[in-house]
Amino acid sequence: MTFKEFIETIRQITTYQSKMNKSYQMVNADNEFLILKDIKTEAEFKVEAPKLYTALKELGFYQCTISALKPYVGAKAVPVCAALIYHLTSSELMQSTLSQMSDIMSLISQQKR
Repeated sequence: MTFKEFIETIRQITTYQSKMNKSYQMVNADNEFLILKDIKTEAEFKVEAPKLYTALKELGFYQCTISALKPYVGAKAVPVCAALIYHLTSSELMQSTLSQMSDIMSLISQQKR
């Protein structure tokens, strides 16, 4: 995923949830900053988009844990960023699964002919 694709994907998100079902809102996303909001507390977090992207590229989707993300985004923004990565991982996994299912269905269809 390129940085441009990362930002485009994030811009499509309106709300997302953590593994613990805590809800967050994507307020704004551009090439410089992401503005993320904790819906319950209404606290907003300004995160440098390139730093979060770098974390994602260096750590990988599944290694973006709270402790691993901390050096990239800072302690205060870690929970909202970890939840965002979790959401992206779930979305990427779902897209990959659907794509694989489509491929399998095509193969089955071809074999029936």
